[in-house]
Amino acid sequence: MKHGLRLAGTVEYGSPSAPFNHKRTELLIKQGDIMLQDGIDRRAVGDHWMGERPSTSDSLPVIDTICDDKIVLAFGHQHLGLTQAAITADLVSQLIANQPTSINVAPFTLRRFS
Repeated sequence: MKHGLRLAGTVEYGSPSAPFNHKRTELLIKQGDIMLQDGIDRRAVGDHWMGERPSTSDSLPVIDTICDDKIVLAFGHQHLGLTQAAITADLVSQLIANQPTSINVAPFTLRRFS
């Protein structure tokens, strides 16, 4: 990475107004220090960051069309976005082309929440 290594990957369920939990940052640094051959130079540790990651209530992505199929939705993959990107791209291209999808997308419809 251009600006160095980024350690990330924990999820904490809490109020959006909850204060930053520095224990999670320390855990990542500790684990990274164990995993990396040369360890982590604590003098080089950059900014700590925390942000909201909206999620669907059932943890499944939304893959659907709305507005008479003029808008395609593909979001909510949680931490699996990179893993699921290829199949989602295939499904989106099939939806755009108004072709049958390679898998049943009914479980991923936005309407499941209404």
